[in-house]
Amino acid sequence: MVKLPIVKEGWVFIGGFALITALVALLIDPVLSIIPGILALFMCFFFRNPDRDVPSDDTIIVSPADGTVMDVVEVDDSFVEEPCNKVIIFLSVFDVHVNRAPIEGEIKYQHYICGQYKPAFQKSVGWVNERHSIGLDN
Repeated sequence: MVKLPIVKEGWVFIGGFALITALVALLIDPVLSIIPGILALFMCFFFRNPDRDVPSDDTIIVSPADGTVMDVVEVDDSFVEEPCNKVIIFLSVFDVHVNRAPIEGEIKYQHYICGQYKPAFQKSVGWVNERHSIGLDN
């Protein structure tokens, strides 16, 4: 399987801004096309999917995302069925927005919560914003 340097969800944004860039350049003014052109390039940067060197040691847990750890709190989890830790990671617009599995395993649990869209840098958003929990059996 070929891994593209851009995640598939980003192509619609990149293509949209590229089309707007071309239309503005052809129909209005090439100088004005710089603005949507820069936005198209930013979308390439935002939706990038770089290669990661993952250790082959099964005892190592890697970070599931780039960014800043905002909080680590103990929670009662319905998948683990005992107290466990929730790690809340803030991703700025400059971080890679691809989340990866921190360990090898089989997905045994998924729970999507359609939450709010508060600014991600606030500490409370790990409990109120939209989120998707995934439980891995390792």
